[in-house]
Amino acid sequence: MIASDSPTSLAPLVIPGYTLLGALQETGTNILYRAVREADGLPVIVKTPRARHPGPRERARYQREYDILQRLRGTPGVLAAYAHRELQERPVLLLEDVGGTALSARTSTPLEPSRFLELALSLATTLAEVHRRGVIHKDIKPANILVSPSGGAWLIDFGIATPRRVEHVEAILQHQLVEGTPAYMSPEQSGRMNRAVDYRTDFYSLGVTFYEVLTGKLPFRGQDVLEWFHAHLAQSPPPPHQLVPSLPPALSAVVMKLLAKVAEERYQSAEGLRADLERCQEALRDGALEPFALGSRDLPARFLLPQRLYGREADVDALLTAFERVACTRRTEWVLVHGYSGIGKTSVVRELHRPVLRRRGFFLSGKFDQLQRDVPYATLAQAIRELVRQLLAGSDQEVADWRRRLLEAWEGNGRALVDLVPQLEQLAGAQPALADMPPAETRNRFNRVFQRFLGVFASAERPLVLFLDDLQWADVASLELLRYLATHPDTPPVLLLGAYRDNEVSPSHPLARTLAEARTEGAALADIHLGPLSLEQTRQLVADAFPGAGDELVLPLSSLVQDKTCGNPFFLLQLLQTLHQDGLVERVPEGGWRCDAEGVRAKGYSDNVIDFMAGRLLLLPEPTQRLLRLAACVGNVFPARMLALLSHQEESQVEQGLEPALQEELLARVEASRYRFSHDRIQQAVHALIPEEERKAVHLRIGRQLMENLSPEERCERLFDVVGHLNAGMELMKDDAERRRLACLNAEAGWKAKAACAHHSAVAHFATAFALLPGDPWETERELAFTLRLGQATSEVMNGQVAEARRLMEELLPRARTRAEMEAAYRLKSDLFLQASDPQGAIDCLLECLEKFGMPLPPNPSWEEVVAAYEEVWSLLGERPIQSLLELPPMRDPDLKAVMSVLSALFAPAFFCRRSLHAFHICRMVTLCLQHGNAEASAHAYAWFGFLSSNVFKRYRQGLAFSDFACRLADLQGNAAYQGEALHARAMNGVWVSPFTATREFILRSIQQSVLAGEFRNACLCYNHSTLIPLVVGRELAEVQREALAGYDFASKVGFWDVAQTMVVWQRFVAQLQGRSDSLATLNGDGFEERAFEARLLEGAVVPLRSSYLIVKAMARFICGAQEEAHQALESASELIWSNTGQLFSYLYQLFRALTLAARCRDAPPSRRREYLERIEQHHRQLAEWAGNCPENFRAAERLVYAEWARLNEQPDQASLAYEEAIRSAREQGSLLNVALASELTARFWKERGLFTTAVLFAREARENWWLWGADGKARQMEEKWPALGSPSAKVPGASTSCDTQTSHLDALSIVKAQQAISSEIVLERLVNTLMRVALENAGAQRGALLVPRQDTLEVAALVDTFSTQALLEGEHARPLPWTLLTYVRRSGEHVLINDTAQPHPFSADAYLSSGPARSVLCLPLGRPEELSGLLYLENDLATEAFSPGRIVLLRHLASQAAISMENASLYAEVRRAEAALRQSNDELEQRVEARTRELKQAQSHLVETARVAGMAEIASNILHEAGNALTSVVVDTDLIRDSVDASRVGRVKQVADLLVASQDHLVDFLTGDPRGSLLPGYLSTLAGELLREQESLKSSLESLHGHVSRVGTIIQTQRTYATSTVLTDECDLTGLVEEALHMLAARQFPMSVTKELTALPKARVDRHRVLQILMNLLNNARAALESVPEEARHLTVRLTAEGGWAHLQVVDNGEGLTEEVRERLFTQGFSTRKDTYGTGLHSSALAARLLGGRLTLESDGPGRGVTATLELPLGGTRREA
Repeated sequence: MIASDSPTSLAPLVIPGYTLLGALQETGTNILYRAVREADGLPVIVKTPRARHPGPRERARYQREYDILQRLRGTPGVLAAYAHRELQERPVLLLEDVGGTALSARTSTPLEPSRFLELALSLATTLAEVHRRGVIHKDIKPANILVSPSGGAWLIDFGIATPRRVEHVEAILQHQLVEGTPAYMSPEQSGRMNRAVDYRTDFYSLGVTFYEVLTGKLPFRGQDVLEWFHAHLAQSPPPPHQLVPSLPPALSAVVMKLLAKVAEERYQSAEGLRADLERCQEALRDGALEPFALGSRDLPARFLLPQRLYGREADVDALLTAFERVACTRRTEWVLVHGYSGIGKTSVVRELHRPVLRRRGFFLSGKFDQLQRDVPYATLAQAIRELVRQLLAGSDQEVADWRRRLLEAWEGNGRALVDLVPQLEQLAGAQPALADMPPAETRNRFNRVFQRFLGVFASAERPLVLFLDDLQWADVASLELLRYLATHPDTPPVLLLGAYRDNEVSPSHPLARTLAEARTEGAALADIHLGPLSLEQTRQLVADAFPGAGDELVLPLSSLVQDKTCGNPFFLLQLLQTLHQDGLVERVPEGGWRCDAEGVRAKGYSDNVIDFMAGRLLLLPEPTQRLLRLAACVGNVFPARMLALLSHQEESQVEQGLEPALQEELLARVEASRYRFSHDRIQQAVHALIPEEERKAVHLRIGRQLMENLSPEERCERLFDVVGHLNAGMELMKDDAERRRLACLNAEAGWKAKAACAHHSAVAHFATAFALLPGDPWETERELAFTLRLGQATSEVMNGQVAEARRLMEELLPRARTRAEMEAAYRLKSDLFLQASDPQGAIDCLLECLEKFGMPLPPNPSWEEVVAAYEEVWSLLGERPIQSLLELPPMRDPDLKAVMSVLSALFAPAFFCRRSLHAFHICRMVTLCLQHGNAEASAHAYAWFGFLSSNVFKRYRQGLAFSDFACRLADLQGNAAYQGEALHARAMNGVWVSPFTATREFILRSIQQSVLAGEFRNACLCYNHSTLIPLVVGRELAEVQREALAGYDFASKVGFWDVAQTMVVWQRFVAQLQGRSDSLATLNGDGFEERAFEARLLEGAVVPLRSSYLIVKAMARFICGAQEEAHQALESASELIWSNTGQLFSYLYQLFRALTLAARCRDAPPSRRREYLERIEQHHRQLAEWAGNCPENFRAAERLVYAEWARLNEQPDQASLAYEEAIRSAREQGSLLNVALASELTARFWKERGLFTTAVLFAREARENWWLWGADGKARQMEEKWPALGSPSAKVPGASTSCDTQTSHLDALSIVKAQQAISSEIVLERLVNTLMRVALENAGAQRGALLVPRQDTLEVAALVDTFSTQALLEGEHARPLPWTLLTYVRRSGEHVLINDTAQPHPFSADAYLSSGPARSVLCLPLGRPEELSGLLYLENDLATEAFSPGRIVLLRHLASQAAISMENASLYAEVRRAEAALRQSNDELEQRVEARTRELKQAQSHLVETARVAGMAEIASNILHEAGNALTSVVVDTDLIRDSVDASRVGRVKQVADLLVASQDHLVDFLTGDPRGSLLPGYLSTLAGELLREQESLKSSLESLHGHVSRVGTIIQTQRTYATSTVLTDECDLTGLVEEALHMLAARQFPMSVTKELTALPKARVDRHRVLQILMNLLNNARAALESVPEEARHLTVRLTAEGGWAHLQVVDNGEGLTEEVRERLFTQGFSTRKDTYGTGLHSSALAARLLGGRLTLESDGPGRGVTATLELPLGGTRREA
């Protein structure tokens, strides 16, 4: 019995009848011992798992290995297996022991060729027999080869060997899950080569082994499993004879043939390999080993079908191109690979594994199952589960990193995906519950969460591939999600791959409809159609399948199989396999092939692949057929455990029964106990063999077994599987209780599908559940029936089946009894009305519901009722501040919650058509909150109550406070939908009391939250506001156009027609003013026709859209001079303007109606004139009210209307003053529109007054601002009406040539001046200042930054703006920068110009660019593309398009000069830094050595003084003993430091400095033209690296010296305390203490082998220095005892264990040992085992151990047997008795 020497300490292993001798070898998974059978002394090897607690998988692996060894019994070179046992709950193999050691112990030095050939021939002979017996080893490597004392080679460790002809390997991400050893794996074993693994994988591993044995090196290097895989797939090692010139090239060629990437290019048999090795051996003996043709006697050991692709080269290239395109463009693409079943779709797609591996990307795959078409997202969940499984196998740090990324991406909505894939919770942790939302919003939320999940794993550097096979069987929910991913602009760089059988997809198939919709929406779709193989391609395949066959066999056989299979690759390969198995095509002894054509025809093989496969299946043993029939019903992938349950067999029996199918390659093993059908056609063929009734019965049994054996958690996870099987067999169910249970399961599945937005599946499950309920469900199970029908109806709405939803709703309403049921039913009915654009109907049904609840509302409340309801709120609020409403208790009454829910549903329809009811119901909601507490809908109520207060009751400040409070409450409740609404209300209320621009932030946040929550209705309404803001602020029309385009795109995608049409109207408004419409008098153009649009509005548009359209039309007409048409539009809008209350449309209405009336007033009759003036006064009062609250927004408009009123009332002085104030206010506001409008009206005023010259001045001002605003058509109209204006200065004919010449001349002068200024600087700080000043001057920028690369990041060297006189160096300025843009320029080496940051651009997501002040941005790289010197970043906050192409050319010239100057300055600075650093380092070194010398002298004086004062010989001797050890280390460290200083290359720096100073007048020429100068940068870089390494070495030595000096001081302090026997205890890490002692011992540079066996223990309370003193004494004694032992045999072991509350520290040596006489005197003061020395160490150590409450012992078996010293210390309060 022995204990393991491994760090994973196992309990002592006891095997009855055997004696363990010691460990032989330890691998990552196993431990091998040598042992002897006690009965007859037979030597054996004992193999057992390394894991402490082996699981079932390990036990099965050992059983499989034993079975394989039994199969190989008698094979030369394979150890015999004596027994397989279970001992101490662990499997044990007893194997033959032939002696010897592992070959891995001999690979450090190359093996001599003759000895190698003996070893290689032995291995080839063994491998030939192993393969002949049908076994593939799969893990050949030096560690698994034993070399016996006689020189023979023995293969060991068949733990992952397989008895099958081929194995299919899946791609694995984590090395913990890889089967085999990555350094020795064949390319196909990686799972990334689109090839199965056969016996030839062993030849590759053998080649790696041979390479290592011959060269002493592995052929490849890798840091992790992905690097190893990539090396095996893509790298070619140098031939062995290039590394070891003495090797014969012929022998090297044999090794390289073994290392061929493709199995067909390696040896095809071990016999062929052996033949070439024998030839090498014979030639070597003869002394002339010349190169020869390899493989002349190499014939395949087995019949193997070719695995390469035929005729698919163009298709694979298209796929690889798409992958690279996704990586380059960062845009998602969807590639569809389609063709007939078996045509090779999956094989083509798998060719992507290698490029994905090269980029270290992710390849996710899933396969839809024909038996699970109603299971939503099942295949996507399968792909995610596999990804999670592999991620969880990573390190703790890796898992934590993935968790962080997921949580950041999900933003609190991770539960949507965790519910689908529960295993994600193991990776990301528990996720918060989600708020209930309407179906459409729930689907949107799920889609976005899934999209962001993909973004965690996809990037431009590492694109993600998501491959979904058999899309013809995809569920509708998955197809919808794929369409969303393919069309949404925010989808990360993902290559979506789909494969489907086009012969099973008709035009009406859901997949066909999905693809058509995706194409319509602009998705990047590509089609790859795979057709049958041509006859020529079939001939090539047949020729490869039968190597060596002549045309007399290949040509007729090719024609025969082509006719039979129609060129279908799967069918063709299966037929060839069958022909060989049936003996119709076989190899003849002479080496060729024979084909029995008559026999083939006589067999009558079916032309149908299903029938053909069925025929093959019928040849299998009957037990195997029965198992396959069960498996076909379970699914494409199935666990052996399930078949064991269904067949009432043991799992081992099932695996044995499936073995024939595995041998025939009908099945493939996925994992240890999971299998899959090799092809869908095989599963289909098996399924077709099952009669219909039997099929139902099997599905029913499967469902029942799942119900019985799955835990509740597993049943929840596999709910759809369970329900699918039970539903397939429900006709056979007779028990009512079981049928009811199935109804409940279907209901649960329906709700789960509905939550996952799989509404087609939800409908099916709800309907099935209802049908399964006994009797009349409305009588027997009314509540369950109601919920089922309600769920079905809501899902029908989402499926677009409105008629069926209405039918179900009519069925529900009369049966609703509780308030919750009534609320749900009426809300459903309301949604149906809204979907039909019938808000009146929605209102009526909701009011009906409220009346039934006993809370009726007036359908059309009077103004008095609205005021009363509003005042009631304020009365209930009383003196309480609004923020105190946070303290209200939660609303608990379920009936009241139902009322609140119905009231919140009333908001949308009332807002559109009954504003009094809208105001009244909001007041009622707030009243209920104040009376009964806050509910979820309270934030909604408070937000819109604030809206009412501001816009209806003119209490602007209180309204803003209510909306602010609503935002806070929504944030606390965490409901994203209500957060979006509250922010929207806040933005709308804010415009009346704060600058327009301040509301933009709230609008953008509202859109973000609403999209996140799937509340697209609110997001669309926000786009209305975001389009109005730039217009009323007076930004350029182009910005209005961009906002309108963005709003239209969004609203169109989510299906909100009214908002989309509003955006269309804004686009036409911009087009008209820009002169791009049919004429300046109409919006018509580009397919838009006003009359047709207005007709559609009258047919069914909501009122706000009609009102908004009329206002926009009136604005366009007024600006373009058609006042009468503007007046007519505004008169029509006046009847609808109530629908725009609170929106900026009402402001535009007030302004332009006043201006329109003023324009018409002059020619109006007196009665109408008075009416117009009264109306203008009314409009002015409203504008004045708004201007009083927020002059920044409304003063210009108010002054303009007042000026018009004064003009009409013959008050010219007041009018002229008001016009001037209007223009001034508009300029202060920055509104180009208001400046242009006010200037034009002022021009008309002065023209009417007869002051034409003054009028022209204002007209010119107006024209210029119309141009600046972007209204080119309007500006041209001004020129036509005012001929005196001429053309604008920027457009003057003939001026451009002169201007361009002047500009070019100035640019040339600028370049010369700037280059002179930059090149004259060599000091980096001054250069930076000059560069930034010159750049800002020449670019017209306001701010800039210079960034320089530091390793893999950018560092800000300077920030500057036009207000500072010099650059602000690093750390002096905290202004943020657009880091995403800067990082892109650093990586790409390309400049980036953004003319307008408000316009969509590739860096829109950057926080600085989206919210910062920059309007134009330019970033230029400095230096060559291959060597970046820095980045120059410039921005302008005032203007768009500030950086013209001419400026960029000029700046490029400056950048090139700056790069050279920066490189020169950096070299100069580096030299200066190196000189200063080395000077400082030398000074510090001298000072520290001097200081340490002083400390040593002080320590010595302390030693003497301590000994003198104490007067204790023992203390003095202890001090001398301990301090001597430490002082020896000090001497060693001092010598090392001295040697390092002597060898320093600091003198070279002086030589470089002298060279630079000598060339300083022509430094640029020297560095670029002189050979010495061109080499200088590289030399400086190398020298700097060496000096830094010297500095680090000196620092390390000084730290060590400091530690030893500190040790001397500690010894003195410790010994001083001995006189009083004081113990200075503290919490101490014993493991760290041992490590520290060993580190001190290592400084002695004594050659010996040290083994550490340290158990992690809790901290102990001990005197740290005393324990360290004892340890050092023991280690030094052990070192001294080893001096007489040869160097190679010296071994020291240090152990730390714990037992019974005691820590045991052991120091074990194999030195000279102790005699019995010496042992008795060990702890006597003065005794020493060394001659001529006075011993104090052990005596003082024993005393110290006793003082610590412990004990010190020394044990030895005698001279030459070593010593074991044990220090026992208490971990708790226990003390060892003396």
